[in-house]
Amino acid sequence: MGDEITFETVDVSENFAPAEKYNIQATPTIVILNAQGVVVKTIVGIVGKEELKAALEAAK
Repeated sequence: MGDEITFETVDVSENFAPAEKYNIQATPTIVILNAQGVVVKTIVGIVGKEELKAALEAAK
């Protein structure tokens, strides 16, 4: 099986559960989970392509 990444977008003003679960207090926020569903990194604010790629690689 190859590497797989799933992206989801959540409107936290309409769906409070994920915001509470992952302690999201500002937008945009990116929460990166590993295969077991454990948070490995949270990024708040706008990030560049290279920073996002590095964070995703670190989550493997």
